[in-house]
Amino acid sequence: MGAGATTLGVGRLAVVYAATSWGTPVAAKVVPDAATDRRARASAARAALANEAAHLRALRHDNIVAYRGIVHLPDRGAHVLLTRTAAGGSAADLLATLDGAGRALRADAFLTIATQVVAALRYLHAVGVAHTEVTAAHVLLSAPPVVDGGGGVGLPPNTAVSLCGFGAAVCFRPAGAAAAAPAAADATAAGPGGQTAPPPPPARDLMAAGLLFQQLLLGGAAGAVAAAPAAAGAATIPPGTPVWPDASVRTTTPLRCRLAVTLPAVVRLTVALTGAEATARPSAAAAHNVLMTTAARVVAPAAVSPPGRERPTATRPAARRGGWGRWWLTRPSDAVAEVENVALPSTLWSTIVALAEAVGVATARAPRAGGPEQGRETLAGGRG
Repeated sequence: MGAGATTLGVGRLAVVYAATSWGTPVAAKVVPDAATDRRARASAARAALANEAAHLRALRHDNIVAYRGIVHLPDRGAHVLLTRTAAGGSAADLLATLDGAGRALRADAFLTIATQVVAALRYLHAVGVAHTEVTAAHVLLSAPPVVDGGGGVGLPPNTAVSLCGFGAAVCFRPAGAAAAAPAAADATAAGPGGQTAPPPPPARDLMAAGLLFQQLLLGGAAGAVAAAPAAAGAATIPPGTPVWPDASVRTTTPLRCRLAVTLPAVVRLTVALTGAEATARPSAAAAHNVLMTTAARVVAPAAVSPPGRERPTATRPAARRGGWGRWWLTRPSDAVAEVENVALPSTLWSTIVALAEAVGVATARAPRAGGPEQGRETLAGGRG
């Protein structure tokens, strides 16, 4: 990229710049080619870029970043992956704003992000793909956040959320391996030497989504790390398991954490997603249903504006019929409906009259079966 290119992000293996492709803004992820850098780190970056391009070419979903192409620029010594850019930055930028100012994320904004992230995971897991690196930096927003008058942080209407960063994505259910599905559910069984085997890729995605929700709800690092478990629970809870912070301390006093109090169903879902037992975590489909139900209960009622208090001018007949004491029951939308209801019969009647007149003229001009003279007599009699 040029010296003046805007840097959108810097990862472990690549740098993302703002660029254009055929006049369209795109995000360009750049890694050095083999001729420029032969070190193992650069080789891993190239492999991750090729893996990401292969997955994005095959995936089609509104909540997965759109693939635009991959090119090799030998004169610049780089491989470049082009994807759709996001004008609102990432969820990591949103968290920095929230934590830096101590502000609370609004419920509708949280549900916008959480629902679309889980929708992407639901699609990925249905087609046998696991992201394996669901982090705030890999969650892109189509519009920047806005601060309301009450100190809360929200998102503009119709903000789209996209999941990116598929360099470490894996296929956990290859074609023809349907018989191995039951074995995947037991992937957390004890491995060689009594060690606990790593959870399957979908379970890791769900854990990461739960940690992201915890960050958005409470702020700070992605999950509080549990201390050494007690002897009674040491066999079932491995050290380092993320746990839900003390609700009596973190979710009731600071402004940053007040969102958790208003979304108890989401808190329970986050607890389940970050649980130690991978097989007990809800699936992406189940998590999506919980979030959609919560959004219907929380966001939908809030989106309905209360009736206006000013006296309407266009609804005076309706207000007079109901009495001026009940004028506030009539909203502007009711006024429009009333005008339309009144205008519709008049317009319909005018159409019928015009049609009848046209039919009458056509009938008068048409000769009757008795001959032209009879027709003239009928017309004359009709005029009389």
